[in-house]
Amino acid sequence: MFLYHVKEREYEIISLISQQIRKICPGAEIRSGEFYSSILETIHFMPDVIVSIPPRDFYASNYLTVLKIVTGAVVISMSTEGYYVFTPEEVKTVIGYNTYAKELVDYYLMWGEKTRNILGEALYESGKVSSKNRVKSTGYVWYEKDKVINSFKKYNIYEALQKWQGQYKKNILIITGFLIADRSITDYQALGYFGDDKPLHERSALEIAKAQESITAEYQFREKYINMIISLAKNNPDMGIVVKLHPIEIEKRVRCYNQLSDYPNIFLIRQSVPVGMILGCVDTMIHYNSTCNWEAYIYDIPTIQMYDSGKTTSYKFDWQKMGDSTYVIDICNFQELDQRIKNGAVFKKSQSVEKTLSDLYNWKSGKPYKAIEKNAYYISAAKSCQQLKYKDEKVSDAINSKQGRNVTNLLLNDIWKSSSCFKGIIKDIYALYKIFKCVLLNKTACFNIPLVSGKEAREINRKA
Repeated sequence: MFLYHVKEREYEIISLISQQIRKICPGAEIRSGEFYSSILETIHFMPDVIVSIPPRDFYASNYLTVLKIVTGAVVISMSTEGYYVFTPEEVKTVIGYNTYAKELVDYYLMWGEKTRNILGEALYESGKVSSKNRVKSTGYVWYEKDKVINSFKKYNIYEALQKWQGQYKKNILIITGFLIADRSITDYQALGYFGDDKPLHERSALEIAKAQESITAEYQFREKYINMIISLAKNNPDMGIVVKLHPIEIEKRVRCYNQLSDYPNIFLIRQSVPVGMILGCVDTMIHYNSTCNWEAYIYDIPTIQMYDSGKTTSYKFDWQKMGDSTYVIDICNFQELDQRIKNGAVFKKSQSVEKTLSDLYNWKSGKPYKAIEKNAYYISAAKSCQQLKYKDEKVSDAINSKQGRNVTNLLLNDIWKSSSCFKGIIKDIYALYKIFKCVLLNKTACFNIPLVSGKEAREINRKA
């Protein structure tokens, strides 16, 4: 059972790995679903293996703990991000401020060897993995260029994009991804931008004011970025500009980019597609210090990073840092950008980029890259599940958490409303037995379950 977070970003990766798993294990039954809305489906499926988003917060780790108790499945954490600078603060944020039993996650799959070493050590020291040998490096699926290119043609937009690009003598790809420009302070806290685990109600007025300044700064940079795109389109009517929105911007239905559709030489991609699908047919990529920079390098595409160092904020955004692109240009210097585009950007080999690709993604120029196969191998070979200790305080905390109670409510209401078939109800009863057995062995005194309607329980679960 694959449990993803952002479908637009992760579903196709899961599909490619699933195809390889079926080659290794013919007849394997594989399902996938959004993490928080697939709890009941996972219990009814009773998988042998659960491949999950990393449990970096209490929501994910509590749900996973209950799912492991009920299903007895091997739990594998599969990375959804790969670019890190490994400051102590970042490492802490990446592994999460929450706590959970070291037996919860049986294996962690990370993209690069350096990542595996540093985060593996941090996970072990914080008691989130029983052995550093359970942390593996696999590479990043989308960087297995030769194999993923064949998957592009199935996208409806692929043929239309190729036809549209044929009108222009030069095509430019522009990447977006300004994820907190429209967010609230509550979102800022939940997404970890404060950089610590202090509750929001304990934060000072100054901290909150600085956070609001950061949100405003990202909003203002996005405005400059959109104006830059429009100016490029106006100044270069014979150039095709493909604008690819970030998967989370697509998920959140951010509307500020809609104005770009008014320009005939701008092709706005509002659906999630792999960036590699576009890189194969453009001359240059413009970005804000995005990790897509590394993927463009693999395709031998020159990149231009737009940055703005003139704004100081409590949280330092990627666009405030000068990255390792072919060219780096200040967002306020449109003339330089326009001239560079007109003159033509030239791809250059970079030792520092290749070191980053090797350290963080296990990619080496000229060497075979088998990220899909490695992920599929580790998932297929996962047979032995570490048993959670019922008397472990972290296990009992998870069962008695809001998320643990949500699972119990879902099961009780599924039985009460007879929502599932007979087999499903039997599985509900078995799951409740496993949960209450754990409660009794823990001698937990206060397991009070307020019975709510099935609709309310599903809504609670969705919001969580």
